[in-house]
Amino acid sequence: MDSHPQTRHPQGGGATADAGGDTRRRFGLSGFRTGHFPVFIPLAGINFKDIATLRYCDMDEERIYYARHKTSKEMTCHLSEQSKAIIGKYAKSDHADEDYIFPILDRRIHKTEQQIYDRVRKVLKHVNKALHEWSRLLGLKIELTTYVARHTFATVLKRSGVNIAIISESLGHSDLS
Repeated sequence: MDSHPQTRHPQGGGATADAGGDTRRRFGLSGFRTGHFPVFIPLAGINFKDIATLRYCDMDEERIYYARHKTSKEMTCHLSEQSKAIIGKYAKSDHADEDYIFPILDRRIHKTEQQIYDRVRKVLKHVNKALHEWSRLLGLKIELTTYVARHTFATVLKRSGVNIAIISESLGHSDLS
């Protein structure tokens, strides 16, 4: 992942554990597999809100381009084959460039910043609840969250010998110290 100038690019299966299908339906998330997001986050180190607000115009065949919501820093991320497969599970053939990629937000419903904030917060709470349940079922000593998943990405990079400044930049942190 590296910094990228403000650019918008047009768009050039298996079973997933589900700890909360009833909750998904109650929150209007049918068709939304929470299991994909914990996988997608550590693959790319992208924050949940940044994933939720990705639009088709923010990607091409090989990369995602977005501005980190927390810092407004322009970012780009190479799409791995696994990330492409996850996105492919949600892709709509009849989408507009401004449609959101993942079924968290709907541009026809979530129009204001407050609506977007409320919806992302509601879905994030649901995803973290499912992750907590997976932690319990797996007998983990820590509770999984999207935050833990995002920082797993950083830990893997650090243990692989990647420079801390590069890791910090890849997470979109504005302070590299």
